[in-house]
Amino acid sequence: MKLGKAGRDLVWGVMIGGMILVLSSPACSREKKGSPPSPPGSKETFSPAERDLLLQLARQTLVNQVTRTPLPEVKESQLTPRLKEVRACFVTLNRVDTGLRGCMGYVVPTLPLVQCVIDRAVAAASEDPRFSPVRPEELPQIEIEVSVLSVPRELAFTGFQDLLRKLRPGVDGVILKTRYGGATFLPQVWEQLPVPEEFLGHLCRKHGAPPECWRQDGIQVLTYQASVFKEKKAPPAHP
Repeated sequence: MKLGKAGRDLVWGVMIGGMILVLSSPACSREKKGSPPSPPGSKETFSPAERDLLLQLARQTLVNQVTRTPLPEVKESQLTPRLKEVRACFVTLNRVDTGLRGCMGYVVPTLPLVQCVIDRAVAAASEDPRFSPVRPEELPQIEIEVSVLSVPRELAFTGFQDLLRKLRPGVDGVILKTRYGGATFLPQVWEQLPVPEEFLGHLCRKHGAPPECWRQDGIQVLTYQASVFKEKKAPPAHP
């Protein structure tokens, strides 16, 4: 199966309802303490082999993109049914010395999961509007994190107080749609914005809306969860 290119603050490129949005948030910059523990029951379980394959794929894609060599190929025999599913994902690049170096993803299922990881690893390395493209000499300092998202589902609520009660800090990623546009935060955002009112206020501001827009009538909220995993070992010293 040949897989090629398809398609502190952080910028995310996401697709909502067919519309590409560029969203910023302080949440996806991984602090040196590491990623927060996974909330119980919040996400599906990938096998160690599946996790390793996706991380290795993201790593090889990063190296090949930066060194301008052909993108990796994956043998059909390596792919489980889960890895062939059309899924949404994010790929995050962190420099061990300076922090966030790129993070791009989709919040709606767009490509088979293995293709999504390749596509978003290319984007994180070269298309994140906050950063210049990753340079070859940076590769030994970069660590990779992959987030695989569930399908967003609309959250029913009767007013802003009910919305606050139904959100699950640390578990739910949130898509907020208002008359001003739309924005999303990954579930990891709750680590830095643990108060729901603050979380939603920042989500409003990130798509150019007043910070209290989440209290208004007529807004739409969708939630999703993420399986998040990162490289366990330091990346190779040379590409």
